[in-house]
Amino acid sequence: MILGIDTSAYTTSLAIVEKVASTVPILDIRQVLQVPFGQRGLRQSDAVYQHVQNFSHLADQLRHYSFTAISVSDRPRPRDESYMPVFKVGQAFAQILAATHQVPLYRVSHQEGHIAAGLWSSKCELEYSPVLALHISGGTSDVMMLEREGEGFTIAELGCSSDLHAGQFVDRVGVVLGAAFPSGSQMDQWSQEISDTVLRIPSVVHGYDMSFSGPESAAQRLVSAGHTAPNVSRAVFVCIARTVEKVIRYAYTQKDYGCVLLVGGVACNSVLRAELLRRLPYNIYFCNTMYSSDNAVGVALLGAQKAKGNGGQINVKTD
Repeated sequence: MILGIDTSAYTTSLAIVEKVASTVPILDIRQVLQVPFGQRGLRQSDAVYQHVQNFSHLADQLRHYSFTAISVSDRPRPRDESYMPVFKVGQAFAQILAATHQVPLYRVSHQEGHIAAGLWSSKCELEYSPVLALHISGGTSDVMMLEREGEGFTIAELGCSSDLHAGQFVDRVGVVLGAAFPSGSQMDQWSQEISDTVLRIPSVVHGYDMSFSGPESAAQRLVSAGHTAPNVSRAVFVCIARTVEKVIRYAYTQKDYGCVLLVGGVACNSVLRAELLRRLPYNIYFCNTMYSSDNAVGVALLGAQKAKGNGGQINVKTD
Protein backbone atom coordinates (compact mmCIF):
# COMPACT_ATOMS: atom_id res chain seq x y z
CA MET A 1 0.00 0.00 0.00
CA ILE A 2 1.18 3.51 -0.87
CA LEU A 3 0.67 6.55 1.37
CA GLY A 4 0.13 9.87 -0.39
CA ILE A 5 0.63 13.25 1.33
CA ASP A 6 -0.40 16.66 0.01
CA THR A 7 -0.24 19.98 1.88
CA SER A 8 -1.63 22.56 -0.52
CA ALA A 9 -2.52 26.20 0.06
CA TYR A 10 -5.82 25.34 1.77
CA THR A 11 -6.06 21.57 2.43
CA THR A 12 -4.10 18.97 4.41
CA SER A 13 -4.59 15.58 2.72
CA LEU A 14 -3.60 11.95 3.31
CA ALA A 15 -4.53 8.99 1.10
CA ILE A 16 -3.63 5.33 0.81
CA VAL A 17 -4.02 3.27 -2.36
CA GLU A 18 -3.26 -0.40 -2.82
CA LYS A 19 -2.07 -0.29 -6.43
CA VAL A 20 -2.05 1.86 -9.59
CA ALA A 21 -5.43 0.60 -10.80
CA SER A 22 -7.21 0.94 -7.45
CA THR A 23 -10.90 1.56 -7.98
CA VAL A 24 -11.22 3.46 -4.70
CA PRO A 25 -8.58 4.62 -2.21
CA ILE A 26 -8.26 2.64 1.00
CA LEU A 27 -7.96 5.93 2.90
CA ASP A 28 -8.85 9.47 1.81
CA ILE A 29 -8.88 12.10 4.56
CA ARG A 30 -8.69 15.87 4.14
CA GLN A 31 -8.74 18.82 6.48
CA VAL A 32 -9.53 22.21 4.93
CA LEU A 33 -7.60 25.10 6.45
CA GLN A 34 -9.67 27.72 8.25
CA VAL A 35 -9.92 31.19 6.70
CA PRO A 36 -11.55 33.94 8.82
CA PHE A 37 -14.87 35.04 7.34
CA GLY A 38 -14.50 38.02 5.02
CA GLN A 39 -10.85 37.36 4.20
CA ARG A 40 -9.69 36.25 0.74
CA GLY A 41 -7.04 33.78 1.83
CA LEU A 42 -4.25 32.95 4.26
CA ARG A 43 -0.66 34.06 4.58
CA GLN A 44 1.74 31.18 3.93
CA SER A 45 2.97 31.35 7.55
CA ASP A 46 -0.59 30.89 8.84
CA ALA A 47 -1.22 28.04 6.39
CA VAL A 48 2.00 26.30 7.46
CA TYR A 49 0.93 26.54 11.11
CA GLN A 50 -2.48 25.01 10.36
CA HIS A 51 -0.92 22.15 8.38
CA VAL A 52 1.30 21.29 11.35
CA GLN A 53 -1.73 21.35 13.64
CA ASN A 54 -3.79 19.22 11.26
CA PHE A 55 -1.13 16.51 11.08
CA SER A 56 -1.36 15.99 14.82
CA HIS A 57 -4.98 14.89 14.26
CA LEU A 58 -4.86 13.22 10.84
CA ALA A 59 -1.70 11.21 11.45
CA ASP A 60 -3.37 9.34 14.29
CA GLN A 61 -5.48 7.51 11.71
CA LEU A 62 -2.38 6.07 10.05
CA ARG A 63 -1.76 3.69 12.96
CA HIS A 64 -4.42 1.37 11.49
CA TYR A 65 -2.52 0.92 8.20
CA SER A 66 0.82 -0.35 7.00
CA PHE A 67 2.38 1.04 3.83
CA THR A 68 5.29 0.00 1.64
CA ALA A 69 6.13 3.42 0.17
CA ILE A 70 5.31 7.10 0.59
CA SER A 71 4.62 9.67 -2.11
CA VAL A 72 4.49 13.40 -1.35
CA SER A 73 3.86 16.59 -3.31
CA ASP A 74 6.83 18.83 -2.54
CA ARG A 75 6.09 21.75 -4.91
CA PRO A 76 3.18 23.27 -6.86
CA ARG A 77 4.30 22.46 -10.44
CA PRO A 78 6.82 20.00 -11.93
CA ARG A 79 9.54 22.62 -12.33
CA ASP A 80 12.81 22.97 -10.42
CA GLU A 81 12.04 26.59 -9.51
CA SER A 82 8.47 25.87 -8.35
CA TYR A 83 8.15 26.55 -4.62
CA MET A 84 5.58 27.25 -1.89
CA PRO A 85 6.31 26.94 1.85
CA VAL A 86 3.16 24.92 2.56
CA PHE A 87 4.45 21.93 0.59
CA LYS A 88 7.54 21.72 2.78
CA VAL A 89 5.32 20.72 5.72
CA GLY A 90 4.15 17.60 3.90
CA GLN A 91 7.67 16.91 2.62
CA ALA A 92 9.15 17.03 6.13
CA PHE A 93 6.39 14.81 7.52
CA ALA A 94 6.90 12.33 4.65
CA GLN A 95 10.67 12.22 5.20
CA ILE A 96 10.21 11.44 8.88
CA LEU A 97 7.69 8.66 8.16
CA ALA A 98 9.84 7.16 5.39
CA ALA A 99 12.88 7.09 7.66
CA THR A 100 11.10 5.63 10.68
CA HIS A 101 9.21 3.02 8.61
CA GLN A 102 12.21 2.36 6.34
CA VAL A 103 10.20 2.62 3.12
CA PRO A 104 10.96 4.41 -0.18
CA LEU A 105 9.97 8.07 -0.57
CA TYR A 106 8.81 9.44 -3.94
CA ARG A 107 8.43 13.15 -4.68
CA VAL A 108 5.99 14.59 -7.19
CA SER A 109 4.31 17.94 -7.73
CA HIS A 110 0.84 19.02 -6.66
CA GLN A 111 -0.14 19.55 -10.30
CA GLU A 112 0.94 16.04 -11.29
CA GLY A 113 -1.26 14.75 -8.49
CA HIS A 114 -4.28 16.56 -9.94
CA ILE A 115 -3.56 15.17 -13.41
CA ALA A 116 -3.14 11.61 -12.09
CA ALA A 117 -6.41 11.87 -10.15
CA GLY A 118 -8.12 13.19 -13.27
CA LEU A 119 -6.84 10.46 -15.57
CA TRP A 120 -7.73 7.78 -13.02
CA SER A 121 -11.18 9.00 -11.94
CA SER A 122 -12.44 10.08 -15.38
CA LYS A 123 -11.18 6.93 -17.14
CA CYS A 124 -9.44 9.19 -19.66
CA GLU A 125 -6.94 6.86 -21.29
CA LEU A 126 -3.53 8.02 -22.44
CA GLU A 127 -4.06 5.83 -25.49
CA TYR A 128 -5.91 8.96 -26.67
CA SER A 129 -2.50 10.66 -26.59
CA PRO A 130 -1.87 13.50 -27.02
CA VAL A 131 -4.31 14.77 -24.39
CA LEU A 132 -5.03 18.46 -23.97
CA ALA A 133 -5.12 19.06 -20.19
CA LEU A 134 -6.31 22.15 -18.31
CA HIS A 135 -5.65 22.59 -14.60
CA ILE A 136 -8.15 25.22 -13.40
CA SER A 137 -8.02 26.08 -9.71
CA GLY A 138 -7.37 28.80 -7.16
CA GLY A 139 -3.61 28.70 -7.68
CA THR A 140 -3.35 27.50 -11.27
CA SER A 141 -4.81 28.13 -14.71
CA ASP A 142 -2.48 26.05 -16.87
CA VAL A 143 -2.84 24.55 -20.35
CA MET A 144 -0.74 21.44 -21.04
CA MET A 145 -0.24 18.60 -23.49
CA LEU A 146 0.05 15.09 -22.07
CA GLU A 147 1.68 12.25 -24.00
CA ARG A 148 2.17 8.67 -22.95
CA GLU A 149 5.69 7.55 -22.11
CA GLY A 150 5.92 3.98 -20.87
CA GLU A 151 3.34 3.68 -18.11
CA GLY A 152 3.77 7.35 -17.25
CA PHE A 153 3.38 10.53 -19.27
CA THR A 154 5.18 13.68 -20.32
CA ILE A 155 3.84 17.17 -19.69
CA ALA A 156 4.43 19.96 -22.21
CA GLU A 157 3.43 23.41 -20.95
CA LEU A 158 1.42 25.40 -23.49
CA GLY A 159 -0.08 28.40 -21.68
CA CYS A 160 -1.41 29.82 -18.45
CA SER A 161 -3.16 32.80 -16.90
CA SER A 162 -1.32 36.09 -17.33
CA ASP A 163 -2.71 37.52 -14.09
CA LEU A 164 -5.42 36.09 -11.83
CA HIS A 165 -6.19 32.40 -11.76
CA ALA A 166 -9.76 31.24 -12.35
CA GLY A 167 -10.23 30.31 -8.71
CA GLN A 168 -9.00 33.72 -7.54
CA PHE A 169 -11.56 35.32 -9.85
CA VAL A 170 -14.30 33.22 -8.24
CA ASP A 171 -13.16 33.79 -4.66
CA ARG A 172 -12.71 37.55 -4.95
CA VAL A 173 -16.21 38.00 -6.33
CA GLY A 174 -17.69 35.44 -3.94
CA VAL A 175 -16.35 37.10 -0.80
CA VAL A 176 -17.83 40.44 -1.90
CA LEU A 177 -21.17 38.69 -2.49
CA GLY A 178 -21.06 37.38 1.09
CA ALA A 179 -19.75 33.85 0.61
CA ALA A 180 -17.09 32.31 2.83
CA PHE A 181 -13.64 31.62 1.39
CA PRO A 182 -13.17 29.52 -0.69
CA SER A 183 -16.35 30.61 -2.46
CA GLY A 184 -16.73 28.14 -5.32
CA SER A 185 -19.24 25.80 -3.67
CA GLN A 186 -21.54 28.59 -2.47
CA MET A 187 -21.41 30.38 -5.83
CA ASP A 188 -22.19 27.12 -7.59
CA GLN A 189 -25.29 26.75 -5.39
CA TRP A 190 -26.33 30.34 -6.13
CA SER A 191 -25.86 29.82 -9.87
CA GLN A 192 -28.22 26.82 -9.77
CA GLU A 193 -31.07 29.03 -8.51
CA ILE A 194 -31.52 30.38 -12.06
CA SER A 195 -31.33 28.66 -15.43
CA ASP A 196 -29.75 31.60 -17.27
CA THR A 197 -28.71 35.21 -16.79
CA VAL A 198 -28.73 38.29 -19.03
CA LEU A 199 -25.49 39.43 -17.39
CA ARG A 200 -22.40 39.00 -19.54
CA ILE A 201 -18.78 39.29 -18.45
CA PRO A 202 -16.22 39.52 -21.29
CA SER A 203 -13.70 36.69 -21.66
CA VAL A 204 -10.07 37.48 -22.48
CA VAL A 205 -7.85 34.97 -24.32
CA HIS A 206 -4.64 35.29 -26.32
CA GLY A 207 -3.79 31.95 -27.89
CA TYR A 208 -3.13 29.50 -25.06
CA ASP A 209 -3.06 32.26 -22.44
CA MET A 210 -6.05 33.57 -20.52
CA SER A 211 -6.70 36.62 -18.34
CA PHE A 212 -9.14 37.09 -15.47
CA SER A 213 -8.25 40.50 -14.00
CA GLY A 214 -10.48 42.41 -16.44
CA PRO A 215 -13.39 39.99 -15.98
CA GLU A 216 -13.01 40.26 -12.20
CA SER A 217 -13.26 44.05 -12.38
CA ALA A 218 -16.35 43.71 -14.58
CA ALA A 219 -17.94 41.29 -12.10
CA GLN A 220 -17.23 43.63 -9.18
CA ARG A 221 -19.01 46.42 -11.07
CA LEU A 222 -22.04 44.14 -11.43
CA VAL A 223 -22.02 43.55 -7.67
CA SER A 224 -21.75 47.29 -7.00
CA ALA A 225 -24.68 47.88 -9.35
CA GLY A 226 -26.85 45.70 -7.12
CA HIS A 227 -27.20 42.55 -9.21
CA THR A 228 -28.13 39.42 -7.27
CA ALA A 229 -25.71 36.73 -6.15
CA PRO A 230 -27.29 34.06 -8.41
CA ASN A 231 -27.02 36.28 -11.50
CA VAL A 232 -23.46 37.40 -10.81
CA SER A 233 -22.34 33.87 -9.87
CA ARG A 234 -23.73 32.36 -13.03
CA ALA A 235 -22.18 35.15 -15.13
CA VAL A 236 -18.78 34.46 -13.55
CA PHE A 237 -18.90 30.75 -14.37
CA VAL A 238 -20.18 31.35 -17.91
CA CYS A 239 -17.26 33.75 -18.39
CA ILE A 240 -14.79 31.10 -17.23
CA ALA A 241 -16.45 28.52 -19.50
CA ARG A 242 -16.16 30.83 -22.51
CA THR A 243 -12.54 31.53 -21.66
CA VAL A 244 -11.72 27.83 -21.45
CA GLU A 245 -13.72 27.18 -24.63
CA LYS A 246 -11.64 29.71 -26.58
CA VAL A 247 -8.39 28.18 -25.33
CA ILE A 248 -9.51 24.67 -26.29
CA ARG A 249 -10.69 25.74 -29.73
CA TYR A 250 -7.37 27.51 -30.33
CA ALA A 251 -5.41 24.45 -29.19
CA TYR A 252 -7.24 22.30 -31.74
CA THR A 253 -6.20 24.68 -34.51
CA GLN A 254 -2.59 23.96 -33.59
CA LYS A 255 -2.78 20.18 -33.07
CA ASP A 256 -5.23 17.30 -33.26
CA TYR A 257 -5.82 16.02 -29.73
CA GLY A 258 -7.37 12.71 -28.78
CA CYS A 259 -9.37 14.29 -25.97
CA VAL A 260 -9.50 17.09 -23.41
CA LEU A 261 -9.06 16.58 -19.64
CA LEU A 262 -10.06 19.21 -17.06
CA VAL A 263 -8.83 18.98 -13.47
CA GLY A 264 -8.74 21.26 -10.42
CA GLY A 265 -11.29 22.72 -8.04
CA VAL A 266 -12.88 25.15 -10.51
CA ALA A 267 -13.22 22.35 -13.06
CA CYS A 268 -15.86 20.65 -10.90
CA ASN A 269 -18.28 23.59 -11.28
CA SER A 270 -21.62 22.47 -12.71
CA VAL A 271 -22.13 25.52 -14.97
CA LEU A 272 -18.63 25.23 -16.44
CA ARG A 273 -19.12 21.55 -17.21
CA ALA A 274 -22.54 21.99 -18.77
CA GLU A 275 -21.43 24.94 -20.91
CA LEU A 276 -18.33 23.17 -22.25
CA LEU A 277 -20.20 19.96 -23.05
CA ARG A 278 -22.89 21.98 -24.83
CA ARG A 279 -20.53 24.23 -26.78
CA LEU A 280 -17.63 21.99 -27.78
CA PRO A 281 -17.62 19.07 -30.25
CA TYR A 282 -14.57 17.41 -28.72
CA ASN A 283 -14.17 14.37 -26.47
CA ILE A 284 -14.08 16.02 -23.03
CA TYR A 285 -13.29 14.35 -19.70
CA PHE A 286 -13.66 15.90 -16.25
CA CYS A 287 -12.01 14.71 -13.06
CA ASN A 288 -14.60 13.15 -10.77
CA THR A 289 -15.94 15.94 -8.53
CA MET A 290 -14.87 13.95 -5.46
CA TYR A 291 -11.24 14.26 -6.57
CA SER A 292 -11.30 17.68 -8.28
CA SER A 293 -10.54 19.66 -5.13
CA ASP A 294 -7.16 19.26 -3.45
CA ASN A 295 -6.50 15.73 -2.22
CA ALA A 296 -3.68 13.20 -1.93
CA VAL A 297 -5.19 10.38 -3.99
CA GLY A 298 -3.44 11.35 -7.22
CA VAL A 299 -0.16 11.76 -5.33
CA ALA A 300 -0.57 8.24 -3.90
CA LEU A 301 -1.37 6.80 -7.33
CA LEU A 302 1.81 8.36 -8.74
CA GLY A 303 3.72 6.75 -5.90
CA ALA A 304 2.20 3.40 -6.81
CA GLN A 305 3.40 3.90 -10.41
CA LYS A 306 6.89 4.81 -9.28
CA ALA A 307 7.00 1.82 -6.94
CA LYS A 308 6.57 -0.41 -9.99
CA GLY A 309 9.84 0.88 -11.44
CA ASN A 310 10.93 3.36 -14.06
CA GLY A 311 7.76 2.75 -16.04
CA GLY A 312 6.00 5.15 -13.72
CA GLN A 313 8.55 7.94 -14.11
CA ILE A 314 7.06 11.31 -15.11
CA ASN A 315 9.09 13.58 -17.35
CA VAL A 316 8.33 17.25 -17.90
CA LYS A 317 8.92 19.32 -21.01
CA THR A 318 8.80 23.10 -20.82
CA ASP A 319 9.55 23.93 -24.47
